[in-house]
Amino acid sequence: VASNNIGPALKCLGYSSKNVVTDANKPIKYPDDPFDHYQAIHKRLEAWDLHHIPFHTNADYSGPWVENVWAMHFQPSADSLNNTSFYNMFGPYIPLFIPWTDIWVQKPFGKYPK
Repeated sequence: VASNNIGPALKCLGYSSKNVVTDANKPIKYPDDPFDHYQAIHKRLEAWDLHHIPFHTNADYSGPWVENVWAMHFQPSADSLNNTSFYNMFGPYIPLFIPWTDIWVQKPFGKYPK
């Protein structure tokens, strides 16, 4: 799996930082075990209790929003993959199923920016 092209992912990361490196100060590479890496990340996220965050409301609509639907659709599939099929589904990315907007709107900021 490690030989797969991560160029698109590195290009994406480059939009936010030109010097993305790992903790060991080595360039980022796609993990040899992407599914295991995904599981380890989401194990750490369990403490955030992300599955109990309600959808936020805006313009008289209370969700689910696009990011919620995406997570509800893909997370069950992702949880049952192996390393090879994980790459086939997500390419060079490790998905984070986090309801970012719901968290941002409801805690601590409470409203959209103007």
